[in-house]
Amino acid sequence: MEIPVYLIVGFLESGKTHFIRETLQDPAFTEDEKTLLLVCEEGEEEYDEGFCRRTHAVVQPVDGFEQFTSANLKAWDKQFKPDRVIIEYNGMWKLGDLQAVTLPRGWVCYQTIAVCDSTTFKTYQANMRALMSDKFTMAEMVLFNRCTPDLDKQLMARSVRLVNRRSQLGFELPDGTEDTTFVEELPYDLNAPVIDIADEDYGVWYTDAMDAPEKYAGKTVRFTAQVCIDPKFPKGCFAPGRHAMVCCQNDITFLGYVCKAGKLPMPAHESFIRLTALVKSEFYPEYGGKGPVLYAQSIEPCQPPRDKLVYF
Repeated sequence: MEIPVYLIVGFLESGKTHFIRETLQDPAFTEDEKTLLLVCEEGEEEYDEGFCRRTHAVVQPVDGFEQFTSANLKAWDKQFKPDRVIIEYNGMWKLGDLQAVTLPRGWVCYQTIAVCDSTTFKTYQANMRALMSDKFTMAEMVLFNRCTPDLDKQLMARSVRLVNRRSQLGFELPDGTEDTTFVEELPYDLNAPVIDIADEDYGVWYTDAMDAPEKYAGKTVRFTAQVCIDPKFPKGCFAPGRHAMVCCQNDITFLGYVCKAGKLPMPAHESFIRLTALVKSEFYPEYGGKGPVLYAQSIEPCQPPRDKLVYF
């Protein structure tokens, strides 16, 4: 018998316990199943005895990652005989460490949900970017709670999209109700004859084009990029792109596209160009499937952007 495992991740006081409590009290989620709650950190909100009795839940504290072992998980499975497991993961622990732990027989990871307090998002993004990106990378859903009108929800969405283009995004107002007003916006006119991508919007354009290349098929774009040429590239191809700080200063990644120069002269490696190109959605090995392939219409040398790095 399969035992579904739900992994709830986020920093301390991000609202993980509140989210789990609401979920377990939802009749659509809970009937008479016995839930094992593996609680890896304690916040202000707790699971009291009455709540556990009503929701058929048992709480097993995990006080340190050294307790998160295959042997302990197997022992808890035998002791509690759960129908499902919810792991309230410690925000300071890396998810990669959890992947190295063998789950008991029958335990199957069903879903990873990242819960984020939108009011502290910028602080964590500035000071713990790598840990925050670690949470976003594996999440099938990212829930931003406590959203107020002054917060930049587009920035939050872009931060997720950079590391996880498939995650479902959710936004909640301070009263816990869903914010249905949010629509992911693009900072440029997708219907313009030539779509001009501002230097500061390169990251937005890159994540959106890689996520939905068909949206840009047949469109003409113009942007500033640095040139990457590799001997492994097919003849007449280069990669225009920008360097981006994805997680931290030590994690700078080149975000580039496949571009075919055609009859135009090839630009020099690492030079900066102003590129105008037609976009097609095509299969390419470097993409591992379909992706945006650029067909250069003009290649002009230019000055580097004021800030050579792309930030999210």
